[in-house]
Amino acid sequence: MANGGIIGPVNTVTAGIPDVITTVTSSTPSAVTTQPYTTAVDYIIVGGGGAGGGGESRTGGGGAGGYKTATGVPVSGGAALGAVVIGSGGSGATSETVGGSGNPSSFVIGGSTVTATGGGGGGGGGQPDGDGTGAPGGSGGGPGSNVNCRAGGSGVCGQGFPGGPALAGGSNCTAAGGGGATAAGSGPPGSGNGGAGGAGIEFSGSNYAGGGGGGSIGTGGGAGGVGGGGSTTTTPNLPIRNATVNTGGGGAGNSQPSSPIAGGSGGSGVVVVKQPGTSATAPGIWSMNSVYEFVKDDNWV
Repeated sequence: MANGGIIGPVNTVTAGIPDVITTVTSSTPSAVTTQPYTTAVDYIIVGGGGAGGGGESRTGGGGAGGYKTATGVPVSGGAALGAVVIGSGGSGATSETVGGSGNPSSFVIGGSTVTATGGGGGGGGGQPDGDGTGAPGGSGGGPGSNVNCRAGGSGVCGQGFPGGPALAGGSNCTAAGGGGATAAGSGPPGSGNGGAGGAGIEFSGSNYAGGGGGGSIGTGGGAGGVGGGGSTTTTPNLPIRNATVNTGGGGAGNSQPSSPIAGGSGGSGVVVVKQPGTSATAPGIWSMNSVYEFVKDDNWV
């Protein structure tokens, strides 16, 4: 009667185990120890984001940090995984120059070091001599612009997208947003309006690596890309222009036509490791199809 009087094998139920998510926000020699049951992990590595360009207005948004991701990577249960390096975000430019590029992040797993490139800085703007092409990076920085329409910085294939182009509109070009993990920055035509940052990537319920928005000469500042990208503003409010820390987002360009002229800083990088859990099992439960086949073959005890 160990099975409650039900014909068939003893029903041994195994409880499910939830996923284990580890988010690493600072460099460490050993960030993750696997669970005893873990045989494989998923991960994402995001480099530090690029900063927004400097200038009085119309400065480019920073590109997001590049990313590397993988699923089902074999590991040993109950073992420490390798060292993590978290790349810092770039610093916003304080003159009509290109914003600082982000620094790479890395993770040692399976005996190999996997590295995600830092994002490119946004171009400077505000003055004719401050026009700037966005810098290349994991995702490229958007260009700052006034008179000349410059190109966006290139992204690394498989890690991010380029900054948007600065397009002509009215008497001026636009400042474009920085590239993100899954989309390029934009540069809509208009009288100095800023372009939006490119969208980031989702991993285990959170978003990372969104590009920074481009600056403007008025209220048309560009929005940051989903995934931590900074947004532009027409008030001297640097926290809004700064990207979210530990997302690898790009910093926003400046929309304020007077001091301060600094672009937003890029967000620091991150490494996230997911150990997939196990589902609940009940080996003693027979499917109706199985029962039917056993009975039909006169083999059901």
